[in-house]
Formats: sequence, C-alpha cells, structure tokens
Amino acid sequence: MPLCLCDQASTNVRTGTAPAGPDAALLERIEQVLRAARQFGEELWPGWKPAATPLAVFQGAEMTVLVGHPAPPANFRRFPTPAVSASVFVADSTAGFLRANTEQPFAGTLTSFFAYNDFMKPAAAEGLALALHELFHAELSRVAPRKVGNILVVLWGDYPEFSARNRALLALEAQLLYRAAAGEEAQTRSNAALFLGARAERRKQLTAELAGYESGEESSEGLARYIEWRALGLLPRLGPEFKEAAAGVAARLEPLKNINKLERDRERFYALGMAQAIALDRLRPQWKKEFAAMPALLDELLAGAAPAASAEEVTRVREKLSFNRLLAEQEKALAERQEQGEARLVALAAVPGRRLVVEIGEMKNRPALRAFNPNGTVLLTPGQVLHDFLLLDLGSDPAQRFRLEFRGVPALYDRLQNAFWCLLPAEAITQALEAYTKAPAGAALAVQAPGFRGEFTGMQVERRGAELRIRPLQDLIKKPQLAPPTFVRP
Repeated sequence: MPLCLCDQASTNVRTGTAPAGPDAALLERIEQVLRAARQFGEELWPGWKPAATPLAVFQGAEMTVLVGHPAPPANFRRFPTPAVSASVFVADSTAGFLRANTEQPFAGTLTSFFAYNDFMKPAAAEGLALALHELFHAELSRVAPRKVGNILVVLWGDYPEFSARNRALLALEAQLLYRAAAGEEAQTRSNAALFLGARAERRKQLTAELAGYESGEESSEGLARYIEWRALGLLPRLGPEFKEAAAGVAARLEPLKNINKLERDRERFYALGMAQAIALDRLRPQWKKEFAAMPALLDELLAGAAPAASAEEVTRVREKLSFNRLLAEQEKALAERQEQGEARLVALAAVPGRRLVVEIGEMKNRPALRAFNPNGTVLLTPGQVLHDFLLLDLGSDPAQRFRLEFRGVPALYDRLQNAFWCLLPAEAITQALEAYTKAPAGAALAVQAPGFRGEFTGMQVERRGAELRIRPLQDLIKKPQLAPPTFVRP
C-alpha cells in the first residue's frame, strides 16, 4: 500500500540510552499475531501466508522490535526469547524507516509496521485486527499492486468534499450497502443492485479519475478493513481471551448507517469497500480468486453478481431513505465546516514568522511523492488543503527542481494559486537568503527551520515585505503561444 500512512512519519536519532528490550506483554501479543496468521491466513484470503511477512513494532523514538526479518540492518541486535516462535531483533531507535502504520520495504524486504500504542492499548482482538490489516496490505501489494486509489487526489484536494449532493448520495450508498452486508442474505442481491444503481447516478457528476480514486481506495483500504472484520469473527477460536472479538464484528458495520459522521472523510471508503467484500462473500463465493487474477475492482466484481438497479428504482429508494433530509443535513454541516476552516486559516496566518510561498506551476504535473500522511490531510475550505506531514519533490530536471519537506510545520496548499505556503521563523528566511546571495550562480536556495526543509533550483525569488515567494523560472520565461489571426468579413 504505497504511501498509505496512518500516522505522521518521522526519522529519529538514537537517544543514547539502550532500552532493556520488549516487555513480556508485547512479546505475548506478537506471538498471538503469529498464531492467528498461521491458523487463519488461508481462511481470510486464498494462498495468504501472513506469517511470512516480517513485522515491526515501533515505540516512540526509543525502540523498534523486528520479527521474522531475514536480514535485519546492522543496528538491530538479536533478542533471544522463547515467547515468540520467530526470530526477534531489537533496535534502540526508530531511525531508518517511515514511522507509520503501513507496509514498506525495509532492508530489502517488504515489512509491515505499526505503532506500539495502536497495537497494545486496545483489547487483544483489536490489536490483532490492526496487525492483520497491515500484513494484508503487504499481500495486496504482491497480488494486486495497481488496485489502489490515486493518492494525488488527496494531496491536491481534488475530491469534492464540499459537495453536499455528493456527500448525501454517498451516505445513501452506504445505507444500501449496510442492508446488503448486515441484513438478510435473501435481500443482499437487491440492495447491492440498488447500491450500484445509486452509485452510477451519483458518478454522472464525477470525473473518471475521481470515480477511480473511490474504487481504488475501496479495493485497498476497504479490503484491509474487511480482513479485520473477518478476523474478528475467527479470533474466538484462539482462546477465551478473545471472546470480546464478536463485538468488533458488528462495530465495523455501524459507520455505514451514517457514514459522514466518521472522523476522517477518507475512512468512508474503508467502510464501503469492506461492505462490498461482505456482499461478494454472499453473492460470488469465488470473488477473491477473481480479484487477484482480473483487473476488476470490488464494485466491478459486485456489478457482475448484481446488475445495477434502474434510475427509476434509485429515485424511489432515495425517497424511501429521505434523501432530501440527508442533503439538508450536509448543506448545514458543510457551511459549519467552511466557517471552522476559515477560522483555522486565520489562526495559522497569525502565527509569528515570515510567510514562505512556493508556487509550483507546471511542476505539479511531475510530482515525486516520497512520503505523505493522507489521514492527516484536511480540506479546510474548497480552495485550501492542510497537510500535517509531506515529503514532496517537484520537477524532473535537476536544473529546475523543488524539494519540500514538512515534518511538523503545517503545509497549506492553495488550489487557486497552485502554491504551498507556510510560516517560518524570520531568521530562517534571512539566513537562507544571505547564503544564497553568496553562493555561485546556479546554486540551490536552501531554507531550513525546525520541522521544515526546502531546496530549490531554477527559480525566481521575490521578497515582498514579510513574505518570500518562490516560483519556477521556466514558467516565467516561456513564450506565450499566440493564437492564429482570425479574418472577419467586413
């Protein structure tokens, strides 16, 4: 699951104090994950051997526990223990990887990472569900690497989060999927057909790119959430300590009843994809093998099992499910959200410091997204996107390249200006400009402050009072393309 980070990532330095090692409770839970992986892997997904994927648990900046890795980095020491039925290694820092709940290549091997608190603070069943979720992303990257949502949609704020119509119709789709997944099996096909019909009507106002983003997120994050749902139903077989797992099965379906109440907009697609997979279990038992072998995404497989309802049927179900009420609720909620977003923008702009504005021009079309926290991204207003963690390179020519690293400084992307801006200490701007004026021609402008680093080549630099504005030089020197003359009969 490339770049699907669930927590802010960062690189930490060695603290100088070596920890005693992982505690007994952590080792016990890791072993529970391995037991569940070996016992239920095939039941959860055909051919899946989750215990074959190394896993890593990181704790703050202090310790990383690596399990089952074939070639750990040199800073990891072996930790002999009879509590875990796989090799255990420990490092006394979290350096060298993105600190996030995700899968990522590590020392040459795809490894699933998750945070100690996320893994250990919940009840045992929920901790195991998290681990299996991340381990399954590693499996998806092998069997269906292209079935992911285009995360650039989130980066640039392109999804219509401020469309009350789209939000209300998406909530209606979720209610229909809830009926298909949680209701009587005899009603699954008809509710799935209504869902598909409602989706077809809603998507008439979406571009193909945005529709693909939705289906891709459902087919990656939604499937990983489905693995959680299925695992929670199986975990009681491990022992009496997992008897509470059944409560999590029902809890995973609850958000579908009012999907816009979820804390993060992106999580809607987790729930929608999960419900589609549950409906496919009922309607198309071989769907998992088809998913791995065919290019079809989840909703496309579902369409093969339950052809979409007609527009007339969709109109009737809209009335039955009080669509006009849903629409009015979303119009009110979005007005409040925009007001809150504008207030937050005012507060951010009032932070002491100098404003750095980075216009990106046509380089927006050549991004290299090195790391990103999509769950920490908020569309404050229709035109302003706030990112809490972002490592982004723009431009493919070394003579003109912008390198941006936001590791704690909030990054605002202004859609209208096509520019990032942030506030930095005045001395950081002054020092950067002084060093740049003394550097040889063609040198990069480097701006560095706590939580931010930027490096720019091939740019124009303009200082406007308390603002430093950087823009691509190539965009400025391009000659305008003149239209051919038009002759008009006198």
